[in-house]
Amino acid sequence: MRLLTERVNNRIYEKIGYWFSVIVLMFLSAFRADTVGNDTHEYLRIFKEITIISDSGSRYEIGYVWLNKMVSFISSNPQSIIIITSIFIFYSYGYFIWKYSKSPWLSLFVFFTFNGFAFALSGIRQSIALTILLYSYDYFGKEKYLRSLFCILLATAFHSTAIIFVIVFLWKKFKINLKIICFTIVSGIFCYYLFSSILQYIYIYYFPLMNYIMMGGDILAIQD
Repeated sequence: MRLLTERVNNRIYEKIGYWFSVIVLMFLSAFRADTVGNDTHEYLRIFKEITIISDSGSRYEIGYVWLNKMVSFISSNPQSIIIITSIFIFYSYGYFIWKYSKSPWLSLFVFFTFNGFAFALSGIRQSIALTILLYSYDYFGKEKYLRSLFCILLATAFHSTAIIFVIVFLWKKFKINLKIICFTIVSGIFCYYLFSSILQYIYIYYFPLMNYIMMGGDILAIQD
């Protein structure tokens, strides 16, 4: 009985310490300066100009545009959008790490040291879409397919690439075997090494007026 009580107490202390660490990351992200994160200044600019940005005329997905508009009704301070998105992103990451990881502390450490935190500071739209897809995955595992599909569509409203997650529904059609695993690995390696070249080709030949340039395999935003 005493051993069981000690394990329960240790689990409680671990959970408190874990969520304290997540909240620290959330706080650092929410109240960062506009110089922290490659695109933070751009997200602040979008918020300041959101009243003159039309849904159809913006190059940003409609979900992110409407999120800015809703937040602007609450506060006109540009930092508000950073605070709201930071709370959602890091709460979601923290929730799913705690729920699915056998070692939440190690997973959180890996998340931070492998630039997961840094990415969340710059890729706000991508991070929102990714965390929504985590909810979609959770619903899919519970066989709540309509909710899972809804989350995919919602994620796509923040970043169009999220639509590719619909392939998760094909898992029910295929049995996981050695061929599927090998095909996935080879496809992943192929896409990893050729993605930048393919994307650069698309931008150069099909979207020459886009305000993005390709440098060294990275996409850097430039001002109009």
